[in-house]
Amino acid sequence: HKGSEWLRDFTCGRPSVEVSFESRSGASRLVQCGNPMSKRAVMNPPKTVKLIPPRKPDDPKYGKGFYSVAIVDFDAPERANPWDAEYLQWLVINLPGEKLLTGEIWKGGNATNTDEAVLPDSLGDVIIPWQSPEPREETHRYGVWLFHQPKKMLPFHVPHKVLCDKVPKNDKRTKQWCKEQIKSGLK
Repeated sequence: HKGSEWLRDFTCGRPSVEVSFESRSGASRLVQCGNPMSKRAVMNPPKTVKLIPPRKPDDPKYGKGFYSVAIVDFDAPERANPWDAEYLQWLVINLPGEKLLTGEIWKGGNATNTDEAVLPDSLGDVIIPWQSPEPREETHRYGVWLFHQPKKMLPFHVPHKVLCDKVPKNDKRTKQWCKEQIKSGLK
């Protein structure tokens, strides 16, 4: 592949995926890039993940192939002192585009812990399980990054220690790290 042009990412300026969480009261809250959410609202994994139609519906790549979705906390560990900013809360790869179109990917919001919040094998691979934020009282800003994969990639395991050591912190390169992991998995 030439450079990284095959890996198209969607950032705050172009939201292309909807991720919603369900609170204990049953209310649904949609994550939009940078919008503040209470930690209580995001204690459990996302309820739904759905691809949003592009501005140009004739895009031949739209809904084709596979996608990876990452959710990051821009204010970790606390908004007043975000020394761990861009904390990678969740990373899922190999999400089929046609399932993302209908929102059939993820139905994990009722799980009470990350072990219960699993995807069916045919609907993607959880690389970094949902990391419930601590403490639970503060409000943080969250973002969702969507990466297009031209083909399915082999799942890889990221032990928590490695995740803490290798994912860049405080230097705004978490998105680049995600791209590199996805790119290396496609070789």
